[in-house]
Amino acid sequence: MLLVDDEPAIVQSLRRALFRHREAWEVEFVTSGARALSALSERPFDALITDIRMPELDGPGLLTEAVARWPSLVRVVLTGDPGEARPARVEALERLAHHVLIKPVSVEALFHRVEQSLRARDRLVDPALRALVVGLGPLPALPATFEAVTRVTRRPDFTLAELVEVVEADRAVCSHVLRVVNSAWFGLGKPVSSMREAVRLLGVRPLESVVLATEVFSGPGAAIEGLRQRALRRLATVPQLARSLGVEALRDEAATALVLADVGEFLLWVKAPTSAARIERVMAGGRARLEAERVELGGDHAVLGAVVLELWGLPPRLVEAVALHHARADELGSPSLAAFVALACRLHDCSSAEGPVAAPLLDEARALARLFAVDDLAPLLATPTVEA
Repeated sequence: MLLVDDEPAIVQSLRRALFRHREAWEVEFVTSGARALSALSERPFDALITDIRMPELDGPGLLTEAVARWPSLVRVVLTGDPGEARPARVEALERLAHHVLIKPVSVEALFHRVEQSLRARDRLVDPALRALVVGLGPLPALPATFEAVTRVTRRPDFTLAELVEVVEADRAVCSHVLRVVNSAWFGLGKPVSSMREAVRLLGVRPLESVVLATEVFSGPGAAIEGLRQRALRRLATVPQLARSLGVEALRDEAATALVLADVGEFLLWVKAPTSAARIERVMAGGRARLEAERVELGGDHAVLGAVVLELWGLPPRLVEAVALHHARADELGSPSLAAFVALACRLHDCSSAEGPVAAPLLDEARALARLFAVDDLAPLLATPTVEA
């Protein structure tokens, strides 16, 4: 780690505080942007942690150089200036840094943020893909309403009224939850106009998944709307598929993983639309998505999605399931959450596949189903879908 601050007292304070992490981190301290550039030029670093206001070469200038010359470097800004904490200024800084932390920040919080980013970065073995992800700039944060919903539902004593209040506080999410509850997915036979009734009918865990799909895949454009529709169609298959495979204990985790499976593809459309469009053109020429992504990017959206989930601090099983949702049966080997998610994705692909690509997808789905001791695909292919 390279830590840059022009105030010697702060440097000494951080040096003492970081001493407890000496087995995990080797930290070099410098007191100017120019010295930081010299250090970065002399040997490799994993992370750059810098103050904003410094004489001569300031933080933004240093970060601009770092982005251009060392794109795989994790970049963190520390600032104690209240003016720098304004939303517009933070947004500008986030285009140069992966994290903007407002002083005073605890050393433990700093350590956690950097370690989290490094773990996510290190999932990417291919240097080209690693540079791509780090070069995308700040990755999206865990959606706010989903986080608020889960904060309520993880308490054993939460009430329905509390949950309704959280959902109603976000008008876009509230509207979409009502739309999904009134869709053919539920077949209720009567319109539902009350959020309280909608939450009661939907259930807690499905509600979390619908909120997640709504918030993650938000934004203009047919491609992003298509990703949201796909996430909800996959979500609709979970209850029946879990029953058919005899793994209902996996249902809640699988629902979340299936909603998040294509978050890497979403990230490409938002952060690298030119690359995403080129991938679509390559696919139009007959190549499969993963192959087209690997040609264009050096990696695929499954790995990108796993990086985002790692940054969000989601459970390792969910991260693994998203990373492996295109995996084959021989790569998975057991009836795990990852295998369930891969099978659900393959069944969804089979439902829309035509021509020469259909037969290989069916073969992959059969092999995945056999991990769960199921040989007949017909009942699995009959799982419902939803247009939301």
